Amino acid sequence: MINESTPLRIGIVGTSWWADSMYLPAFAAHPGADVVGLCGRTAATAEALATTWDVPWTSVDSDDFLDPGRLDAVVIATGTDSHEELTMTALDRGLHVVCETPLAPDAAAADRMARRAGETGAITLVPFTYRYMPTNQFVKRLIDSGYIGE
Repeated sequence: MINESTPLRIGIVGTSWWADSMYLPAFAAHPGADVVGLCGRTAATAEALATTWDVPWTSVDSDDFLDPGRLDAVVIATGTDSHEELTMTALDRGLHVVCETPLAPDAAAADRMARRAGETGAITLVPFTYRYMPTNQFVKRLIDSGYIGE
């Protein structure tokens, strides 16, 4: 359950440069977020990233990692072929889910994921992280101010 007085306990599945450059900096800067775990394919990679970002817990077992006793929400930042299984497991366990793009390998899988999210009542998001990169935010401010047009 989300409690506005304490930070959201977030786990990230996937330890690629995407997690390192998109998610971890954003969550580190947000007072309502606390990345408490990283799950990757190799222990060494997960542990190195956890050390860099001061994340207390790592795992190489996604089934064990998707633990609602330790997490409120999970970011699925893995290859597209694993998105459906990881998302369904997280939703079935009561976790909120951010799933990277592309959401699924086909429309049928995406539809199953969306239906399950609706059934569980979880908060879900398919992000477009480039929108929040500092350079893109700067260009947006230039456009909004009229400096470079519409």
